[in-house]
Amino acid sequence: MSPGKARLYLLGVGLVTAGSLWIVPAKTFGPPPAIVPHVRDVDTFAAVVSRLQAGEDYYPAMGAELRRGTYPTWPPPTWRTPLHLSAVAWLGMERAGELLTLLALATVTVAALAGFRQSRTRGAAALLLVLGSTLPALMSRPGGVLMPEVWTGVLVGLSIGCYANHWYRAGGVVGVLAVFFRELAVPYGLICGLLAIRSKRSGEYGIWLIGGTLYVVYYSLHAWLASAHVQSGDIVSASSWLRFLGLPFLLQTLNRYGWLLLLPPPWTALALGAGMAAWTAPSMPGQLRLASIAYALLFCALGQPFNVYWGLLTAPIWGFTFVYAAGGMTRLVNTAAPVRLPAGVS
Repeated sequence: MSPGKARLYLLGVGLVTAGSLWIVPAKTFGPPPAIVPHVRDVDTFAAVVSRLQAGEDYYPAMGAELRRGTYPTWPPPTWRTPLHLSAVAWLGMERAGELLTLLALATVTVAALAGFRQSRTRGAAALLLVLGSTLPALMSRPGGVLMPEVWTGVLVGLSIGCYANHWYRAGGVVGVLAVFFRELAVPYGLICGLLAIRSKRSGEYGIWLIGGTLYVVYYSLHAWLASAHVQSGDIVSASSWLRFLGLPFLLQTLNRYGWLLLLPPPWTALALGAGMAAWTAPSMPGQLRLASIAYALLFCALGQPFNVYWGLLTAPIWGFTFVYAAGGMTRLVNTAAPVRLPAGVS
């Protein structure tokens, strides 16, 4: 990066941070507007789990609860894919919670391991920052167990941790599983698959190719079954997910990162600036860099006002990103204003 580009990038970071500080009054991070006044997603998912445990099939159970909560049943993306809730019903809430806790702790562990390999400071930062991103998985019950975004986020975080440790095949396997839990992880999967091709890691690329093919079959079958269970008189979603809500929506999703929920709103604006600086850190894994940028851009374009809970999925991505913020800012500042030694001094 040339000094001119570094200065321009620093200017961009400053402008985005200043704009974010301007639009983050406390009301920005209040409860998101609800589709239905008296029914929460967690309650709907809990009811579906109860029906599954009673022996009912997934699609009749989900359809009944969507109607009971006056949710739309069309288009098919309004139906959650069956793996997550079916697994929770099979395991039971207690064992599912224990598994989620283990996955969250594994994510923190691999993050700290990757950090300590570079320095004690990096390891301690990784431990603290990634731990913050797993708080919903560790502490929220039953919400953390019932929300697929929490599971998907933890799995994406674990995959990133594997990549940070250069365990490419493990990162691919866990990443594929994340996609099966929630389709919002598809951009992450595409990024990792393309990077595997570019780097000619045939073993990892094979995992993504097989996993991606199976997922296309899985989601196509899901869409077909969901469509088959739509009934006349069901509510149809009239709003597109392509809403271009911009920076305010991105900040709302970023605020779902654990530690930011405990801090005043301006910290969320500063965190976005720190994340942007981290994108320039030379040691940041490419999977993390591109995923962080991609979701930041996607959430400026995609999402309805009540979809702020998508931030539960991206929280681990941001947690890992913040680990590299100091390195990115140091590089930007040193490149933008290089120290010139006096003549004769080397």
